[in-house]
Amino acid sequence: MTAATETRPPAEADGAAVDENAARVAQLAAQIDAIAARRMRPPTKKVPHPLIVVEGLHGSGKSWCIAEFSASSKVGRVYWLELGAEGTHDQYGAVPGAKFEIVDHTGDWHDILAAVRDVKEIARLALAAGEPPVVLAFETATAEWEMLSNWADARSRNSDTARLKLQKDPDADITTSHTHWTAAKRRHRKLMTELLTFPGIVVVTAQSEWGAEFKNNRPVEGAPPIYKVKAEGSLLRDAMVVVRLSNEPRTPPLVTKCRSVQHAVRPGYDDPKPYEDFSLEDLVFRVLGYEPQDSHVRDIKELTAGDLTEDERPEEEVAEERRVEQHRARRQGAVETGGRRQFAAPPVEQAARPAVPSPQEEMKILLARVAAGYVKLNITVAGDQLALATALIGRPIGSSADLTKDDLEKLLNELINLFAMDDRGAALIPRLIAEARGEKADVPA
Repeated sequence: MTAATETRPPAEADGAAVDENAARVAQLAAQIDAIAARRMRPPTKKVPHPLIVVEGLHGSGKSWCIAEFSASSKVGRVYWLELGAEGTHDQYGAVPGAKFEIVDHTGDWHDILAAVRDVKEIARLALAAGEPPVVLAFETATAEWEMLSNWADARSRNSDTARLKLQKDPDADITTSHTHWTAAKRRHRKLMTELLTFPGIVVVTAQSEWGAEFKNNRPVEGAPPIYKVKAEGSLLRDAMVVVRLSNEPRTPPLVTKCRSVQHAVRPGYDDPKPYEDFSLEDLVFRVLGYEPQDSHVRDIKELTAGDLTEDERPEEEVAEERRVEQHRARRQGAVETGGRRQFAAPPVEQAARPAVPSPQEEMKILLARVAAGYVKLNITVAGDQLALATALIGRPIGSSADLTKDDLEKLLNELINLFAMDDRGAALIPRLIAEARGEKADVPA
């Protein structure tokens, strides 16, 4: 007899399908919640402590507005750190109601950074004690970036290649190397991280100017003057608000950027907004609605690119490492043949073999990596490779035999940096090669 097939009424079958789908949806939702609990959180809606940039031409009143702000009953301790040659902040103590303290420093980069950190610690303690917010006035970002630019220039002029060039021609044009610019920008970023995570109010001033428009390191003939803020390029991007002061009579300040939900001004999208009766007190407490106890310190994490994964490494480098491993295996007496392992020497010799490559093997690996880097950058002429090595290492390189292990490691790192710069790196390479040869490169900086 054939067993009768059990059938369900249509309504019951539909109900079972609904229950099965609901269980599946609930299971997926539980998996989503488990992942979200590890990495996600809702926004706090809190505004970070403000960093405001006040920029303008010389004599536009940047220092005055800081002194005026220090008289506000809504702020606590005000610390004024001045860089540069003006040295005029003492006189602003005579502004009616002004109450601020001057931060002394030696002019050395490390002492300036230490001074900022000291004020930051005072601000943290004052906030914890429930005092009104501490204000740090940093004047000026222009002088800070000029100091770091001069440092980068001096380091480039002190390189072996530059000194040889200057011996022949004391007036020779020395281009600041990418390595030294990177070091200067790294120092600037360290300072900005301290300012961006300041648990209070930071006001940074910067000088501006009208200047010629440049293209490929040359002024553009016939182009009208353009307005420039003289500071490191990322300063305005880091600011919560940028206010431009004018030295023209009856010309109100302009807000060129404001990162605010209620009063947003987007650079390059919104027109700058005139700010009649501008004051830092009004900007901070009315426009931004700053509440120090309800604000939060920015959580800025240092970003690290990490090591190359196996699939990111150049094929030439991987192939060379395989050859080294095969050579090591042969020296140990083990050779893979036809899927079987044959031993030509007793296991005792394997145990005696060091686990690390020999210095010669390390040099071979590094040379292979450098060669792969040249290929990635499309530098195939041996003379160009040696000239670029001369520029990046900082001393004449006549052949690969002149390269030490430290040289190769430095060269490899610089080639990786150039590759990461994409088009800017491709434009920089001909300049470096030409300068190493003592030639004038007619290419963009």
